[in-house]
Parts: sequence; C-alpha cells; structure tokens
Amino acid sequence: MSDAALLLAAVVLHHMTGEGDFDKFLGTEAWPYGKSSLSPDDALPIGLLLLLAAAGKSALVPFSGWLPRAMEGPTPSSAVFYGALSVHLGAFLLLRLSPLIAISMWLAIAIVALGLITAVFAYLAGSVQT
Repeated sequence: MSDAALLLAAVVLHHMTGEGDFDKFLGTEAWPYGKSSLSPDDALPIGLLLLLAAAGKSALVPFSGWLPRAMEGPTPSSAVFYGALSVHLGAFLLLRLSPLIAISMWLAIAIVALGLITAVFAYLAGSVQT
C-alpha cells in the first residue's frame, strides 16, 4: 500500500506540475532550508499521499498490524531489518518533506493527528498485552 501511495504521489505531482521529480519541488537549497515551489493547495494532496506512504512503512495506524507479525519472522535478520531499518523509512520520508509540510497547515495537522492517534493506540495496546 505504501509503495502504491508513493507512486501515486509521483503521478499526481507530474499531473499538477508537468514533472515527477520530488527534488525539484522541494527547493534548490540544501535540506532543511529548501522552500517548496508548490502552492499550499497543490501540496496537500501530494503530501497526504506521501503521509500514507510513510504510515505504511512506519506501521502507523491503520497499518500497524503488519509489524508484530513481521518481527516474529523465522530469522533474527528479519526482525533486525523491520525493527531497525524499515520502520524508520517513514520518518525519514517525512523529514525530507519538511519544505512541503511547512507550506501546508492542513498537512501538518494531519501528521500531528496521525502521530497522536498512533501513540494513544500503542499505549493502549501495550497496557493490555502481556
């Protein structure tokens, strides 16, 4: 699901701007000082698709069910891969998108809300599991 959302974000970006290169719309300056060239109205749908991609990779709500099953894999290397590498990809994606988040207030609100919902869900799940 997250890979499809990332691909769809590139397609929507190409439809809106004529280019599908994420680096060009995040600004020419080095991260985190870049300024996005998109308008806030164009940034919201692309940002929401990229948030969906990050949520799938980082096992945020509603995609949190795959991570415990993946950690129970047959080899320790699978647990290391998912626990140490794959889960951090969503956070890295959101960090790289900070110029886009800075211009869209609704996108920033959606990210904070999804983070809070995930934190509350993790607290409740941790409280009732043995």
